[in-house]
Amino acid sequence: MLPPQDAVTATRPHELAGVEVIALPVLPGDDGGAPLLGPGSAEVGELLGIDLLALLDDGSDGAKAGAVTAMPVPLGAPDNADLRQVLLVGLGSAGPDDFRRAAAALARATHDRAVVATTIPAVEPGEGLEPFVVGMTLGSFGFPWRPTPPEHVPAPKAG
Repeated sequence: MLPPQDAVTATRPHELAGVEVIALPVLPGDDGGAPLLGPGSAEVGELLGIDLLALLDDGSDGAKAGAVTAMPVPLGAPDNADLRQVLLVGLGSAGPDDFRRAAAALARATHDRAVVATTIPAVEPGEGLEPFVVGMTLGSFGFPWRPTPPEHVPAPKAG
């Protein structure tokens, strides 16, 4: 089982063809208020015609580092028929440990997917990219102790 291939691009996740999962960061609101969505969220919400923040209104702590809220997209997006899921990934206070936790949770949530696009490292590009890549790599590992192939495989491309 190979770790995912990470790629950095200036192209926004909703503009990438062939992406199966778009993962967007969720940050805590000011003074404990409603959570905030990170870069790319407005565009993805507009593209799909949904209020992504409404997904977090169930009382859960969606901004906690590593929290994952999933929204299926069974019919794909207008410009990307491959899109199957949007994930809102909690980034906590956006420190290095939070980036690792968020990336590891994203890696576990996207097993068996081919291409994942995210803007999570864009929240703090100078500090967040390296721990994010480490978290994706570590979260992708599985340790099968049997001679059969693994039950799940990590996404081969993430970025």
